[in-house]
Order: sequence, then C-alpha cells, then structure tokens
Amino acid sequence: MIAGIVLAAGESKRMGRPKQLMRVGQTTLLNRVVDAALESKLDAVYVVLGHLANQVEASLRQRDRVSVVLNPDYAEGLGSSVRAGVAALPPEADAAMFLLGDQPFLPVGLLNQLIAKSTPENIVAPLVDGERKNPTIFARAFFSELLHVTGDSGGRTVIQAHPEALVLVETSEPLLDVDTPEDAAALFS
Repeated sequence: MIAGIVLAAGESKRMGRPKQLMRVGQTTLLNRVVDAALESKLDAVYVVLGHLANQVEASLRQRDRVSVVLNPDYAEGLGSSVRAGVAALPPEADAAMFLLGDQPFLPVGLLNQLIAKSTPENIVAPLVDGERKNPTIFARAFFSELLHVTGDSGGRTVIQAHPEALVLVETSEPLLDVDTPEDAAALFS
C-alpha cells in the first residue's frame, strides 16, 4: 500500500491569506492537488491541515475519500506536518508519497511513474532540469527517520542521509508551486 500525504498545514504568511483556498478555475489550489492524488494509483490519501484547519477541511470536495490529519504544531515548520502524516499512516502502508499542497498542476501520469519505481528500500523523486523536485515517495524503511524531522527541511535531511537510496525519475513536466503572490499572479493570470 502506498499512501499519499498532502502537506497543507502552513499559514502561508507570504500570501497574506490561506493559499490552500485560492481559486484555480472552478476549484481550489488544495483540491487540485487532492484530485491528482485521488486519480493516481495511490491507495489512500491523507491531508495534513493546521492553520484554519476547519475552514480548509470544509473546502475539500472529496472528504469521503480523504483522511484529514490535524497538525496542531504546524507553526514549527514543514517537519511537524511530515511527522503528523507519517504517524497517521496505517500499519499496512509500505510507502508514503509526500505531495505539497501548493502544486496545482501535478500530472497524474508522473505520480504513477513515481509509484511504479517505488520499492521497499528506496526514495523516489522527480528530476526536472537537473534538480530534484517534489512529490517524493519514501519507503517504510525511512518512516522512523521521518518521524524525527524538524523545522522546514521536511524529508530533505532523510534524502541527504541516504543518497544511495534515491531514485530520480526524469521528467520535462513543470512542477510549479505557489509560494508568493507573484507566483499566483503568473500561474493564474
């Protein structure tokens, strides 16, 4: 079983509003990410929420197919959401794909390519123009380390500790995220 963990707990101070609720066509930024995860070959989808959790949860279209995980420590950084997501996984989870809640244009085909490369011993991530990007799949073998990540580094420290386990899947797909008002203006204008 490979579960998707959508990290969407942050306060998004640079945006001046909850970016998870930004409109993208007929839906929200977060719903686009969740929809891609649900359309992929992931077996389950967990969404980690923190800032304005009730409001963001209410915006989820497919709540019946998604498990919501609350992260009361979201202000401690991305690492706290990674820990909350891993802690919520069922015992039968063999791997977890971490998806950022601000990547509205995730290609389902790429998600499935990453899933196909996952093994019990590896970490799988896309490679775009020579740079490792997200989403990233971590095999169960790395869950105990992920339960100890701190700050905003997320899974980077685990990847740095195990470079031999990293499998990169080259793609020409742009994996854009929305971090600033300028990003939003460029993507949605």
